[in-house]
Amino acid sequence: MQTMQFLRALFTDNDRQNFRISFFCLLILACIHASLDIYLGKQAHLIVSIPLWSSIFLLLWDNKQDFKQTQEKISFLAGCLLLAALLVITVARPGEKLIGFFPLFAFLGWFLVFAGFSQFKTHLKELAILVAFGLPKLVSESAFGLAPLTANFSANILWHLGQSVSLQGVQINVPNGSVEVVPSCSGANLITHMLSVSVMVMCVLPKPQNAHRITLPLIAILLGFVMNGLRVALLALFSPPQYASLFHYWHGPNGASTIVLLTLLIYSLICFWLLKPLEQNS
Repeated sequence: MQTMQFLRALFTDNDRQNFRISFFCLLILACIHASLDIYLGKQAHLIVSIPLWSSIFLLLWDNKQDFKQTQEKISFLAGCLLLAALLVITVARPGEKLIGFFPLFAFLGWFLVFAGFSQFKTHLKELAILVAFGLPKLVSESAFGLAPLTANFSANILWHLGQSVSLQGVQINVPNGSVEVVPSCSGANLITHMLSVSVMVMCVLPKPQNAHRITLPLIAILLGFVMNGLRVALLALFSPPQYASLFHYWHGPNGASTIVLLTLLIYSLICFWLLKPLEQNS
């Protein structure tokens, strides 16, 4: 009897129903974003976007009891227009910059339709995560000037491994092969993506300590740089013609996806190790 009363209350409560509907709509938008990544062949970007979208859904689910359907007509209309414009642009002009900002504008449109301006403060964490997620597409990779540093780091890795290597500017030379570290290979993209992941971790944490606000982003930046440097070192190592297939693997989207996946895995283990004492104390 009590079970039937609970089920009746669950499916007749307007706030619960509205939250389920809104949650499902946002899930559809996340699937569209994933489809856009796949369509553009951005597997590495898709790998990074999965934990970020997951954190958004986790935060929303944790605060579902505070969800209230908006009654603001202006907010509802603005949200519908924003989502319609976003979907039209997605179909008409899908591009690399769009995949970075799609989650932010999709969430803003969803938020205006279902939550409204009055609940803006309750979703600041989600907005912070999505703004950080879009930054890699906003900042030019050449603006960081990391190419010489990355080339030097990768050449030193090969030298310490006993390889015959020389460095000329941003060109790493090995016997019978060489690679040039251009801005797109300097690691700026991976570093900024890992920085957005660190923002996600801090937003998901209930009460992050001040030390973690500093260490987690720094570790993300350092790890992104090191892992990209290892990839460049592999490219230099496999640049001779006899290793053409290995070179193309690590230079292509599959190699990039592998590096991103390994970077996320290592960062997750570091976060678990750093944050485990907090969980035990709580």
